[in-house]
Amino acid sequence: PTAEEMGDLHQASAILHTMPQVTIAVIDGGCAGAGLGYAAACDLRWASTRPRFSTAFLNVGVSGDMGAAWSLTRLLGPARAREWLYFAEKYSAQDALSAGFVTRLFAAEDLHAHARDLALNLCARDPLAMRLMKANCLTAEITGDENGIEAFIRTETERHLQTTQRPDLAARMREGYLKARTQ
Repeated sequence: PTAEEMGDLHQASAILHTMPQVTIAVIDGGCAGAGLGYAAACDLRWASTRPRFSTAFLNVGVSGDMGAAWSLTRLLGPARAREWLYFAEKYSAQDALSAGFVTRLFAAEDLHAHARDLALNLCARDPLAMRLMKANCLTAEITGDENGIEAFIRTETERHLQTTQRPDLAARMREGYLKARTQ
């Protein structure tokens, strides 16, 4: 099929990466090829200790899709991303954690409960602040060295002011402070 015939299928990774909501990949089985590309596009990747990870593309004679090279270069660094892409070896969950592909590992029997608890924790956060925090992360990815930190800070400050100029700021800060003290 042509790229046009495939439609948004190839844009799924871009959608996962750029949508305003936080995206989470919870991985409990093999994660290879397009599935690895989808997982890499998410904001967070949590796994059980049993999956194996592989780009797999060159093993079947294709150059890759779903933004895997773009995402892996940013997640793992250029040299390690090339290792994963060029050799298409199978990596353990511990390898994926050490490389920075996943950020948390759980026992298989606990994975979904922990992932649910963490997701609920994120859902309990202020939605506007969370959305703008993700926007800051996306902006940080694209603000090149030619623009520098100054350009990023201008944008970040504009977003910060959106959250601090709300009338309920004092109450939200007090609630957050009290919550932090009890943890």
